[in-house]
Amino acid sequence: MRSKRSHDRLPRRANDRGAVAVEFALIVIPLLILVCGIIQFGIAYNAQETLTAAARSGARQAAVCGSACVSPASVAAIAQASGVSVGAGNVSITYCPAGATQTSSAQVSITTTVSGVSNLLDLNFTVTGKASMPCGG
Repeated sequence: MRSKRSHDRLPRRANDRGAVAVEFALIVIPLLILVCGIIQFGIAYNAQETLTAAARSGARQAAVCGSACVSPASVAAIAQASGVSVGAGNVSITYCPAGATQTSSAQVSITTTVSGVSNLLDLNFTVTGKASMPCGG
């Protein structure tokens, strides 16, 4: 007697023809939502890493020469945050006090909002990058 193989199938019945289309419709929507969520998370994570690097650059500028720099620390931080829209009002800087030693530190915090990647998931994330640098460089 011959064994049943996977290619030996029963003939389709007339009422089974739409089952594949229905199954595809049920699976594709959650799958697209999941993919859009993964993309959005990646965009928000990239923005957070960019802001952290920009805050580190601003904190270094603030720690080395304080508020007396020719180019302020906020300008250095905003210039470093390429690809993320950051305004001067989004940068918070605590400069080193005059005559400070390395026991105190300059701190920079940059905050912005990253908007959603699609209209399907209209998500807005508030992303913050923070950095601290010992005074005197």
